[in-house]
Amino acid sequence: MGAMPSLEASNQAQIEDLVQRNRTLEHTNKKLDEQLAQERERSKQAVLTTQAQWEKNQQEWKEGCEDILASYRIVQKKVVIELEKERSAVIKEMGVTRVEKLQRLQRDFKIKLFQIQEEELDRKIEDLERENTMMAEEAERNLSKERERCTEYASRWKETRESLERALKEKKEIEASPTFRFQNIF
Repeated sequence: MGAMPSLEASNQAQIEDLVQRNRTLEHTNKKLDEQLAQERERSKQAVLTTQAQWEKNQQEWKEGCEDILASYRIVQKKVVIELEKERSAVIKEMGVTRVEKLQRLQRDFKIKLFQIQEEELDRKIEDLERENTMMAEEAERNLSKERERCTEYASRWKETRESLERALKEKKEIEASPTFRFQNIF
């Protein structure tokens, strides 16, 4: 039996060694499980932290993009305002130009109308001067005719007067003559 005990002792030693190893392995396994659980927890926390950081970064990016977009919109609105100011200035300038052009056209029209009236008046003056010349010539002809008639009448009147004076003289001579007195008695 002596051999047995040594086999048994050897087996017992092996069993104890195996139990010890098993305990060590269980302890190691437990530690590894704890480490694994810790690592999982740390990993989970790291994922949560990373996700939180990612969400924070996303939010910051979103806010940054919104800020950039808002800035862009402000710049765009400023550009639109400047464009509208320029359009307004152009429209005002066009209005001023249109008014100036209208005034120029009205002035040109008045000048042209004045020139037409002036030409018309010049024609009328020429017509009146021609008519005046013709009337003066006609008046001169009529005056000349009237002078001729007056001269003729004056000549006739003179002849008639002379004839009357002769006749009166003859009558007086006849009346003064003795034969006339004698004839009147009978």
